[in-house]
Amino acid sequence: MTITDQIRHMAEVEFWAFLAFAAILASVCFYFAFNYLKKSRLIEDTPTAKIRSAAQGYVELEGNAKTAEEFPIVSPLTDSHCCWYRYEIERKSDKNWRTVEKGSSEHAFVIEDETGNCIVLPKGAEVTASDRSVWYGKTRQPEDRNPPKTAVKMSVGSFQVKVDDFSASFKGGFSFTQYRYTEERIYAGDHLYAMGHFTSLQDSDHHRKKNEMAKEILRRWKLDQDNMLNRFDTDGDGRIDNDEWDNARQSAHRIAGEKYDAEKDTRIYHTLSKSPVKGYPFLLSTLPQFALAKRYKTASAFLLAGFLLFGVGATVLITSRF
Repeated sequence: MTITDQIRHMAEVEFWAFLAFAAILASVCFYFAFNYLKKSRLIEDTPTAKIRSAAQGYVELEGNAKTAEEFPIVSPLTDSHCCWYRYEIERKSDKNWRTVEKGSSEHAFVIEDETGNCIVLPKGAEVTASDRSVWYGKTRQPEDRNPPKTAVKMSVGSFQVKVDDFSASFKGGFSFTQYRYTEERIYAGDHLYAMGHFTSLQDSDHHRKKNEMAKEILRRWKLDQDNMLNRFDTDGDGRIDNDEWDNARQSAHRIAGEKYDAEKDTRIYHTLSKSPVKGYPFLLSTLPQFALAKRYKTASAFLLAGFLLFGVGATVLITSRF
């Protein structure tokens, strides 16, 4: 019996179930293929900005990661001092692995380039870390806190995991492992590529700060009346009239502005976070941007192949049935 005949003799419920399954998988593959391709194009087309001169809004930055706090973040499975981590603990259940615990760091850290620093708020980010450890054990919390590191590679399916499972199952005899641990980390000093929503101190805040500094300068001058008269009593009548007071205020604002601008770089802080505008991804990666773009393109190509495969399957089902 040919495939066409088998499809024609399928039960009604069975046919529609297979068709719905193929159509859903094709739709999912197409959605993510388009999404990943869009991200790769965005990475390639967005110019890299410098932190000091970056425009407000969606930007691309490159620099080095560093901790934002006095004490670095400590990852939960390897006790590594780092800027960011993500971990997962899985338990073997029959032939599959079931996640029993997972999480990621939401603590702020810093990206630094030659022009300044920017605070990264990683909540909601899609993070690609090039440093990862995958290892196995018999207890929920790992006994081995110093596992080997593995490079993060773009792969299809779980071939590497299956190889690791087989080899790990026979370590230390024939007793099978029960838990798998995965941890990814970004360390201080790692090269960091980032795309997200960039914000700085607002212009209204600059104006307010300058006014406060000018008021403080005027307050000090008032405390020293002799110096005040020597500087601003232009008609020599021993008092400061309205015109002379306006000159003093202008002078104070000018001095405050010059002082503030000279110290502005140490006063301004920048943040990078998830964009409030839908459709603009928040990306953090220790991979170079060309490698990250290639990764998304490769994933898009595999997903597109999946879309074609399941799409052809759905088409065969329909044409054979009707």
